[in-house]
Amino acid sequence: MKVETGARTAFILGRRAALDVAELRGLASQGHEVLLVSVGFPPTASQRRAVDDALVLAAELRFLLDAVLVTDMSDLDELLTGADEARVVGSARERRRLKRLIPNA
Repeated sequence: MKVETGARTAFILGRRAALDVAELRGLASQGHEVLLVSVGFPPTASQRRAVDDALVLAAELRFLLDAVLVTDMSDLDELLTGADEARVVGSARERRRLKRLIPNA
């Protein structure tokens, strides 16, 4: 059963991701669902830290958070919908490369 919560923000985590916890707090206060997508295998220490921090915050603030590992960029099509707001997190080079591959980023 899928529960629709309204707005969903997807963070595409590049190999050098650094997630802004304050931004997550703001989204949680607005009732957003959050999707974290780690790109590549194995996950980097930066990606693991971003997911861990987000999970702790989700437990604290009680908001809906999904975390997914994507090893093939074609899998993103199945995860993201046209209604999702996608944000790419990573180095400048990663952001440019990933934004070209993600239509709603």
